Amino acid sequence: MSVDTSLKIGLAAGVLVLGGIAAYLGMQLNQAQSNAASVTAERDQLKANVSQLNAKAEDLDAKVQQLNKADQQLTAANASAEQEVRRESMPELPVSVYFHKALLGGKSYVAEFTSHGSGDMAVAVEWTDGATHNQRKFRVDVAPGRRPTPVGHLQGYDFEPGDMLTLSHDGFKPVSAQVRQ
Repeated sequence: MSVDTSLKIGLAAGVLVLGGIAAYLGMQLNQAQSNAASVTAERDQLKANVSQLNAKAEDLDAKVQQLNKADQQLTAANASAEQEVRRESMPELPVSVYFHKALLGGKSYVAEFTSHGSGDMAVAVEWTDGATHNQRKFRVDVAPGRRPTPVGHLQGYDFEPGDMLTLSHDGFKPVSAQVRQ
């Protein structure tokens, strides 16, 4: 065998080995591309699942906020109802108010407070001006068997038609009276 033939055989063997390596690498490349496509599809599916889960989480979050708001409203309504029940179960405030035109105050009125109870009482009065809706608070001391307690221009209060007085004392239902002409 000549050198030439040996070289040819060596070259042929090298080409065969290189061809085999190239074929093997081609198969590996095809497999890697297939795996990459599969991983990409799986990643895209996971992204879609995450988006769906995020949308569901936002929806649930909105529903939780709605439920919390409804719960707060219900709690407030219950508290208001309980307060109303307590107020309705209280006895009437044993104090009345009567209005008459002031003798010296021009067109203003005087409020006279009379106690119908059994003891002295300090009554909280909230005066709401009928024209401006401004409010002022003051206290009137009343006692049974005593003349009505007057409050008017001389005490710094000029009541006019439309004004509202709300009388209150702990343990009693509030009483409201409006100044009328």
